[in-house]
Amino acid sequence: MSVLRRGKVAAFVGVLFAGLSAAVAHGWSHEAHRVTGLIAQDLLTPRARLVVKDLLDGGDIADATNYLDVYREALKRELPGSERWHYDNLPVCVSTKADAPAPGYGEYCPDGHCASAQVSPWLNVLADTSNPKAQRQLALRMLLHIVGDLHQPMHAATDNDLGGSQKMMLMPSVTTPRNLHMVWDIDLPKIAMRGLTEQQVAKDLIANHKPNFAKWMRGDARLWIAQSYGIAKRLAYGKLPGFSCGEVDGKSTGLRDGKPWTEAPLPLPREYVEGAVAVIPILLAQAGARIGGLLNVALDADGEKKRRGACRNRPRKTSDTANDVTTRCPVPSADESGCAQVMQSVAESTNCRSWVRKVPFVFNVMASSASSLNLFRGRIALETLAKQHP
Repeated sequence: MSVLRRGKVAAFVGVLFAGLSAAVAHGWSHEAHRVTGLIAQDLLTPRARLVVKDLLDGGDIADATNYLDVYREALKRELPGSERWHYDNLPVCVSTKADAPAPGYGEYCPDGHCASAQVSPWLNVLADTSNPKAQRQLALRMLLHIVGDLHQPMHAATDNDLGGSQKMMLMPSVTTPRNLHMVWDIDLPKIAMRGLTEQQVAKDLIANHKPNFAKWMRGDARLWIAQSYGIAKRLAYGKLPGFSCGEVDGKSTGLRDGKPWTEAPLPLPREYVEGAVAVIPILLAQAGARIGGLLNVALDADGEKKRRGACRNRPRKTSDTANDVTTRCPVPSADESGCAQVMQSVAESTNCRSWVRKVPFVFNVMASSASSLNLFRGRIALETLAKQHP
């Protein structure tokens, strides 16, 4: 049974709204993170599965996905800057003036302190069998969580509001306001799971999307965060009633009905909720597939060989293999909104070669082949620059 059957989702939304309660969150809900871990676990090769089990001392991979949230404060003291490894947060509103520079990667990811910059270093730590077990164990836990957070749209974008944390919302039929970030962290994933167990949700997502897993594994963290940014810009922020980009005191920012945002809670229509609930399972499936792919690359030579096969036509340098176990496909640069808005089709089209061209494509997310739920369509003229890594 699909987790995205529209009629059942709509019915469950109506029942669940009244039961949503306040909570503190730093990323996807614990349940959503666990779903990504369960999907990844299903994709592991036998060898990778054994290594993961050993590194976690026989513990559960799903439990390990929440390590960064559970020990967030302790990690903050031991690994300064780690509190910023959960997100990238590009500005959703940027200046449209011709002489205004687009936000650079270094501006929102200073000194590598952002989610997308942390994946490759920790993957290399995990892959290096000469490292102590404790280091590789930490690297595994880091990857399980960070890659999951890359797929939370509110961890990819901000509107001068700490990733939506300063915008208050009212879910339908609910009287207690919640900030937009918590809505995407907790409320919407909870609705999308429809009361099913984490195991059943993971099983359904694998059944519905497994044919797409191989292509979803292509690209790298910056490509994946760019996808989440596009969803944040066009859905998480862009579909808020009355939202538009403008300027306040010369600073680009989001407006509410053409005026500066206020503290008054914004009622969210059911259409907004249903649109988000449709896309979230896909994001969880993508996160799980990519986590599984990365772990196979790092822990199993055969898995790594299969991943590199997607880029077999690219000449490689010795330093590539020595210093980075990932396949470095091109990374899109900024378009007119400050970040490439891409889906996995862009990763396929690059074919691991440098290119500069306009890529018009249909941003069309299908909830699943079973339900054929078309979330949204919109033709995007995308100016993309892909740079081949040295």
